[in-house]
Order: sequence, then C-alpha cells, then structure tokens
Amino acid sequence: MKPISPSVETRFPGRPSSDTDAILKTIFQIFPDLLFYLDEHGVIINYLASESVNFFTSPEQCLGRHVLDIFPPHAAAQVLSAMNKTLQNGEISTIDYEVSTSPQKLSYSINCLKIKTSNLILIVRDTTEQKRKADLAEQHRKLMGTLQESARQLSRELDSQVLGNVITQACVEYLGASEVWLGWLKIGQGMQELTYLSTGSTKTSLSKPTDNEINTLLVNKLAILETSDPGSNSQPYSRALFPILANNQVMGVLGLVVEQADFFTPEMIEYFIAYNSLVGSAIQNAHLYEDSRRQLSQMQTLRSIDQAILSSMDMKSMTEIILKEVAKHIHVDALSLLILDPKTQMLNFVDGFGFHYETLRHSHLRIGESFAGQVALEKRIVYVENLQNDPKNFSRAARFHEEGFMMYLGTPLIARSEVRGVLEIFQRRPFEPDEEWYTMLETLSNQIAIAIDNTLLVKFLKDSRLELTNAYDATIEGLSRALELRDRETEGHTRRVAKMTVELARRMGVSDADMPLVHQGALLHDIGKMGIPDAILLKPGSLLPDEWEVMKQHPLYAYQLLAQVEHLKQAMDIPLYHHEKWDGSGYPYGLKGEQIPFPARLFSIVDVYDALTSNRPYRSAWPVDKTMTYLQSQSKIFFDPAVVPVFRQLILRDTIPMRRDARSHSKTTPIQQLFK
Repeated sequence: MKPISPSVETRFPGRPSSDTDAILKTIFQIFPDLLFYLDEHGVIINYLASESVNFFTSPEQCLGRHVLDIFPPHAAAQVLSAMNKTLQNGEISTIDYEVSTSPQKLSYSINCLKIKTSNLILIVRDTTEQKRKADLAEQHRKLMGTLQESARQLSRELDSQVLGNVITQACVEYLGASEVWLGWLKIGQGMQELTYLSTGSTKTSLSKPTDNEINTLLVNKLAILETSDPGSNSQPYSRALFPILANNQVMGVLGLVVEQADFFTPEMIEYFIAYNSLVGSAIQNAHLYEDSRRQLSQMQTLRSIDQAILSSMDMKSMTEIILKEVAKHIHVDALSLLILDPKTQMLNFVDGFGFHYETLRHSHLRIGESFAGQVALEKRIVYVENLQNDPKNFSRAARFHEEGFMMYLGTPLIARSEVRGVLEIFQRRPFEPDEEWYTMLETLSNQIAIAIDNTLLVKFLKDSRLELTNAYDATIEGLSRALELRDRETEGHTRRVAKMTVELARRMGVSDADMPLVHQGALLHDIGKMGIPDAILLKPGSLLPDEWEVMKQHPLYAYQLLAQVEHLKQAMDIPLYHHEKWDGSGYPYGLKGEQIPFPARLFSIVDVYDALTSNRPYRSAWPVDKTMTYLQSQSKIFFDPAVVPVFRQLILRDTIPMRRDARSHSKTTPIQQLFK
C-alpha cells in the first residue's frame, strides 16, 4: 500500500459513493464534530460538520485541498505520520495540537481511521473547553496542595516574624510572585510592615498599599486588583491587595505583584481568600502566643526586681540587678540611675549599665539642671530624639561624645507623690518607643522608685509581694480564660478542674505548701493550646492524622511558654504531663506508671471526669454513675489505681437525692454543686 505524500498534486475531488456516504453519516452520529473524508491521495473530497463546530477555517474552503495544506505547519508532520500509520496497520491514530488565534488559543484532537483500502477519515474535535477545564482542575489541584502544605507550615510557627517570612516565601516559591508585602494592623500605629520580599533586581514597591488603599480595604474588606495595559510596551504585571480578616475585621494586608497580566483569575482570588484565612489565624495565634510570653516575661522581670529588693539592703548591689533587668526587658543600650538626696536636693549618680566609659559616674545635678534636672523639676518624661541638636547638656560628662548616643529619654522615679530620682535611657540608634513600651517603662520606673524609697521600704515590700502574687494568679487565670474564649465548648472547664484537683490533692495528702503549685498547674493545663491554629482547635468534626499530630504538640508548647518563668517551673507537671497514661500509651513522652509526676496523675482523672459530665455539641453530658463506672474501668490503663477510689469517694460522698418532678429523675451531690 502506497503511503500518502505531502507533495501529491491536488485534484478536484469526486463525491463518495452512497455506501461510503452512509458510513460517514453513521460515524458523524457518533462523533458530531467535524469529519473530513479523504481520497487515496489525501485530498479532502467531502466533509460533515455540526452547526456548533469551531474550526480555525471554514470547512467548505477545505474541499479539493490536500489535507496537509489546511493544518498549521507544526501539526502537519504529526497528521502525515498518523495517516501513514493508519494506512499501514489499519488502527485508529490520534494526535493533539493547538492553534493560536486572537484572543485565545484553540485546542484540537484528530482521530484518523480507514474505511476502505486507502481512503481515510479525519475526525477533528474541538477540545478547547475540555482542555481549559482540565487545566483549571490541575491548577485547582496544585493550589489545594499548596494550601495544604502552607497550612502545615503555618501551624508549626509561633514567631510572627518567622511566620511572615514563611508566608512571603511561599507566595514567591509556589505562586511565582515577584514581590510580596505583608502588613499587620497595630493598635495606635496603623498598618505596620511585617515582612517584604522581592525577587527582582529592583524593588518596585508596587506590593505595598498606599494610605488610601489601606483605608479602602479597612472599609470595604474586599481585594484591590490591578493589571497592566495589554497595549502597553512595558513589562506585563498583575497586582493585588488582599485583606487579612479575623473576626470579620481587617487585621492585615497581603500585597502581591506577579509579572503576568490577568494572573488573578476568579479561581486564584478564591484561593487567596482561603489562604488569607489561614494566614490571619496563624498570625493571630502567633501574636497571642507572643503576648502571653511577653506578659510572663514582664512578670518574671518584676519578680526579679522584687527579689533584688528583698534580698539586699545594699543600694549598689540592688540597683545593679535592677538596671540589668530593666535594660534587658525594654531593649535599650544604656541606663543611668540618679537618686535625689532629700537634704541637698541634688541628683547623684548611683549606678549605670551599658556605658563604654565612666561617662556619667561623677554626675551631680541640681533640680532643673540639664535634662535630668528638668525631669525631676517638672515630674514628667523628657524625650530627645537627636542629641546632636543639643550637645551642651552633657558637655561636662567625660568622653560622652565617644559613647555615640543618639536618643535620650529621662523618666521621673516617683514614690508617694514625691520624686525619688531619675532613670535616664540612652540609645545609639534611632528609636521610636510605642505605647506598650511606655507602659512597661512606667511599671519598671515605679518599681525602682519604690526600691529607693527607704523610709517605706519594709512596709511596701510586704504589700508589694502580696500584690505581685495576686497579679501572678490573676494573670494565670486570665491566660486560662483567654484560652476558653477561643473554645466556647470548654467554658468554665479550667476553673472547675482546678478546684476539684486541689480538693483531690488535699485528700491524697499533698501539703498546703505545695497546693498553690497544684492550683497553678491546673489553671495552666491547656495554655499550650494558644499555639494551636483555630482551624484545628475549633474543628467541629474528628481531626485528621496530621491535625491530631499538631494538637498533640500543645503540652510541649506549654513547656516552651512556661519553662523560662522562674516561679512557674514547679507548676510545670500538670501542663506538660497531664495527657500521659498509666499504661504508657499517652503523650508527649509515653511515660508509664509512677514515672508520671503525681500532680499530673491526679489531674488527668479530674480532667476526664469534667469532660464527660459536660455537654458538648456532639453529645450530651454523661450521668455521674456512668462516668464513674467508666473511670473505674480505666484504672491501671489510663489512671493511677491508687487515685481512682479516692476520687470516687470525693465525687459520690453524701449523695442527696434531688426533688423529683414529672420530667426528671436525677440526683446531685455536694461536691458537684461546689464545682458548678
């Protein structure tokens, strides 16, 4: 059989026979697209086409032409190969090709089949829409994969700055963005840049929103989209500003620039809405976690200052510790402490921190003299942004100019409405303190003022220690309540289990001295859930294996959060080990039997009891007798067998029947009433 050659001379076609015509119509019924009938030379002698056929040229214009003359050059070789293959083995051959037309690209699939000795039929199908849907499906699959991977990455990070880097890097690596800007709304300071990433040689700053755009996003809560002019000779680009929402409020902005026109399709916009939901939750969790650590760090600093005051009546050794703690917490380069002599009314240098030389060691200033004297006279903060503009104030201080200080801030130390001294702060770099910084500075200044107020020191220390202890307990309880605000299902759970655990500990012989640690540990037992994303913590259904692995990290998050707080180290047993089980099947360490700290063994049975006897959206509360039967069955499996009978006695003691009515036949106990 002679193969078809592209060089065959085109002849005027003849019509196919009636039986061939019937075959063509039958095939056309099966494939109602575009059908070409070829003679033995490859010339089109007939065609059938549906009304909706979308071919790049009119089928009528193809009659009498060699089949290879109607296809684009890049497809002609494939068509010729398919035709010869079908002629040789009689099997159907298929090829796919594309044709670029304005304003779109058309896709076609060609099936070549033989119906006579050397006559061929080409079935041309328009697969443009089919390919578009396939491309969209593939894009959707990739985006969902990216979303899943991003969720895993975001759930691991609790540092907002690291989190910002992860977010911007993901937009560049997975989505091809050339520039990414991430901002977060800070109260009192507006939209602040969290992180910025550009892969280009120059920064266009197109991804950063203007003030007007930020205001528009805050009001409308809708994305702002922009694309380059198709007729422009400049580099094509797409720009988008997506609001990051939390509780239906704009908390941040994600700005992107992609070097491609019309990049932000409806599907891509839908993806970023979902992605920003994850971003908002992750950053908010990170800020909650950081705020918690900051509050605990503040407590530790105040406690360290308190201990310094209590441990030494020597002013020099006491102020050395205080200045070191203050400098560490408010992140400043140098501090100078001047104390007012009530007899001479002179401000005398007592101690300093962070100086390269003995710059201010011999300072003695009158009230009203220099910046410090002005602070003491007016009882207000004096802030100098640039010391270079006022060099005379420290002209008598040896080698002051060699210290390289740029910023100065002096704050009065006031006790009982009287100035006791001045705390001077120096920075060698530009520094713009915010409201939170000033609040902490005021707190620390008050502590220092009290420390140097010798006449009331003993009385104040007793009261201050009690106040700080109450503040610690209130903060701890506040942190536990903050967690309950995230998870309404467990509202009141923390306070109930804390009271019940203390009562059980007392019955088990725990000393009164150790009881505050048991109480604190119970209050903080789920503090690590601050680091769990809302999408996992508040999920209504069962957790997936990957999500469960994230959830099981919360005892370790609790350890990371609390381990550096000196006065909470002894209360760590319950937050870290309360999910360990007697048979060793618990987490995070799989401890077994008496390897599990005793407070955690007490708490675990109380925690399970309260969970089972509380209503949940997915089940009603269990009755007490059913719950106690279950707890008894888990003795030596989940729970310490020595604790179960004591807890049973605690719960079931002095059972008093409730008044019966027509709707209910239930009973309660004094201990249950106590823990409601």
